[in-house]
Amino acid sequence: MAKSILMLRIFCVFLLGLSFYLAWVPALGSMTKSHAVVMSVHPYRSSVRAEFSLSDGQVLTCSGKAYGQNGSSLCPLEGLSALVQTQEQVTLWYHGSKIWQIETLDKRKIIDHQSVRHNRLFVLALAAFVFGGISVFAPVLVTKP
Repeated sequence: MAKSILMLRIFCVFLLGLSFYLAWVPALGSMTKSHAVVMSVHPYRSSVRAEFSLSDGQVLTCSGKAYGQNGSSLCPLEGLSALVQTQEQVTLWYHGSKIWQIETLDKRKIIDHQSVRHNRLFVLALAAFVFGGISVFAPVLVTKP
């Protein structure tokens, strides 16, 4: 009898975490439009050209001058911007969060903001699952003779 109640509680906590993930993650993911971005940087003397290739096939080219530590801001794209520090160091920002820094000019990287967002929310759902499990099992552990 006690084992069946325990299994029922575990199943309920699992359903709680699963329902949170299925209900909230797609809703939060659709609040902001995101793109998969490939960025390449090409040096031209003291300037840098950055190419952003969007998932819908559109290519956006931005350019800026390298000004040492302060750098210059490249054109933003729906919260996406790049800061040129030197010709060999460019930092990519998305809505104020640093998401990628390239140290060499030949590196290319695919950044999928949707998967980053889903990974963060999955951790949040997992935390809710753990918290729900603690809240279910804490009374059992405390009242156990």
